[in-house]
This record gives sequence, C-alpha cells and structure tokens, in this order.
Amino acid sequence: MLISLPNKGPNSSVSVKDILDSGVVLGPDRIPVIHTGWTDKMWGKPEFWTQMPYLEPGVGELMASKGVPALGMDVFPEKPLWRGVKVEPGEVWQGNHLALMRKGIPLIQFMTNLAQIGPNKIAFKSWESVDQNPFFSPDPAIVPKLESFMDELRESGDSCGARVNVVASGVPVGWGEPVYGRLDSDIAAAMMGINAVKGVEIGAGFAAIEQKGSDHGDELTPGGFLSNHAGGTLGGISTGQDILVSIALKPTSSIRIPRRSIDRKGEPTTVQTTGRHDPCVGIRATPIAEAMLACVLMDHALRHRAQCGDVKPPLKPIPLTPTFAIEVRVVP
Repeated sequence: MLISLPNKGPNSSVSVKDILDSGVVLGPDRIPVIHTGWTDKMWGKPEFWTQMPYLEPGVGELMASKGVPALGMDVFPEKPLWRGVKVEPGEVWQGNHLALMRKGIPLIQFMTNLAQIGPNKIAFKSWESVDQNPFFSPDPAIVPKLESFMDELRESGDSCGARVNVVASGVPVGWGEPVYGRLDSDIAAAMMGINAVKGVEIGAGFAAIEQKGSDHGDELTPGGFLSNHAGGTLGGISTGQDILVSIALKPTSSIRIPRRSIDRKGEPTTVQTTGRHDPCVGIRATPIAEAMLACVLMDHALRHRAQCGDVKPPLKPIPLTPTFAIEVRVVP
C-alpha cells in the first residue's frame, strides 16, 4: 500500500499530517510504504545522506496504533541529528523505532523502485472503459487516483515513467519468418522507434526469467493452446493467439527540478526546463503504440499474401484460432 509523497524534497520531513492527508487507510491487513522517490533519484550521490527526507516523531506511534504488520519507506526513519536537526522538548529521539519495535513491527528502510507498487499498477476490468478516460485505464475506479497522482507530479515539477500494454487479436497463424523477418523482432524494432521507449516485452517478457520451462511453455491440445506466455509468436511466427506487447517509457526528461550538467566549455552548470510540462509521456504514447503495432501487422499481412497467398497448409487450423479480423487494443 503506497503512501505517495512526491513533493518531499531535500531536508524535508514526513509528518503524521502528511500520512493522514494522503487518504491511505492504515490497518493490520496492509503494509504501508512511504514513497518520496528520494532513493531512486539520489542513490550514489553525496546528497543521498546529507539531504535525505526523514520521518517526524509520531509517525511510528501512528503506525503502531493502527497495527500495521510492517512499515516500509525510502526516507530516514528519525530526525538526523548529525545534520543539525534538533529534537524538540518532550520528543524522544529514535521514538519511531521504539514505537514500532515495542509492537514487533518490522521497519524496512531505503527501499527502491517503489513506483512499481504505485497507482500505475492498474487491474484489468474491461475493454469498454479504455477509451472512456484520458488514461486509457481498463479500471475506471482508479482514474481519480491517477488524476491526483499526475497533479502532484506536475506541481512538484517532476515526472514518472509508464508501462503500456498493447494487444492485437485476430492475427492469423503463419505471419513472420524464423530469422530475418521475425514478427516479434519487427514489433520490437518498431516499438523502440517510439520516442522515450526504453524497453519492449512480448508475452511474459522479463518475467520469463523467473519461470521454469514447465511453467513458461504454452502447451497445445486438440482444443488449442492452454496459455500464452509466448505472446502470440513462436520462432518469430504468429501462432493465432493474441499478440501481447508491453513497452516501458522513461520519465519525461524536461523537468523543472534543477539537474546538474555541463556547458559547451565543459564547465559545471544546471539545467532547469520551464514552460509546458508533461508529467508522463506514456499517456501520449498509448495511441502511438497501438498504431505502430497495427502498421507492423499490416506489413506482415501484405508480405504473407505476396509469399504464401496460394499455399494451402496440410494441417487443419488450430481450434479457437480467431478469424481474419485484426483488432489492436491498449492497456496502460
């Protein structure tokens, strides 16, 4: 359960009020994780320790009173006395540690990659809602949270990345080639041609590294395939199943937060972009990814017709194979 506080900058603090104002409901059934983005942005830099945000006294007591099973964060859990931050009269230094430890609540510090459990993890509910909101979300219930998240990013001058999932249904069996004209490699090349795209997955993608062969392999029965970890291609050729493509887009590089760089003389300087600010280019990239996949599939449709238009395969069509009516859909 992510408590997103992207407005927390250097030397700032996270208070009980910040936690309560976040709207997150604390309880024994969910682990709260405080996310400011500090660890992801500043790890390896001198300012990581010298300017890290920290928890105000009382946060530990709040979490303990709610009976949370654990507390995660990407900030320092106490006031950093070595930086001159003073303990006020009546406060107990390391009070957050003491409050949590007395209840046996683990404290997980300096967590990274917390955006992976943030509001961009959208549950799939239905295709009908995808074109009915500006985020192309298949879950309309999460749209207000996404709007608030984007507003916070815009106000802070920062940005975030995105994952966009594109699905093509109705692709016939046999499109593509086993080496130079592979369907999956052409899709990957086209998707990487979209600005800000830094990664492409087809089917299970990088999740395949955690799978065994008995899990990843798509078994085939007289009734059709039993799964689609391959993402609709095998050996570079379409299988008749849905083509499943995911792209990763980097956060917008033009942000208002000052960034260190060098000038034309090689001297240190800072870069700060003002004016129009897109906190997430993934939203704009969604219809582009949809169109790009459609273009690649139509290229292969024409290529297949030219090469194999008069070929009649000796095998019967795989059961449940969709008819020739391609539909490309997107899920962020």
